[in-house]
Amino acid sequence: MIFKPARLGVFLALFLFLSSPAYAAFEWKGPFTIKEITHRAENSLAVLTVAVDEINLISSGCPISDQEGFVSYWASTTNGYHSQWNSMLMASQAQGKKVMLFIDSSTCSTWAGARFFGVKILPE
Repeated sequence: MIFKPARLGVFLALFLFLSSPAYAAFEWKGPFTIKEITHRAENSLAVLTVAVDEINLISSGCPISDQEGFVSYWASTTNGYHSQWNSMLMASQAQGKKVMLFIDSSTCSTWAGARFFGVKILPE
């Protein structure tokens, strides 16, 4: 099979991205029991923070998250992710279901902890 230069470039770019440390920093962690969900405005950002019971499972490399058991999502304004993930977190908390959080180990904020980019509600 002969690769055309354009296809080879796309393949190479995809390969480099998937094997890069930036992509490797994102990982599903858990399962977690939701302890608390908070929203706040801080540093001109909209922040959604979730605290969990299983502090030892976070292991994000971000000291404040690893010691205090919370991760956050932040953006310049409240967006669809805030709403969707907040709804999922509240539903799982109300039903006593555990969740997995898609945590970015490469981002650590002194005021918001490690950053998360996804929520997965686990079946019983």
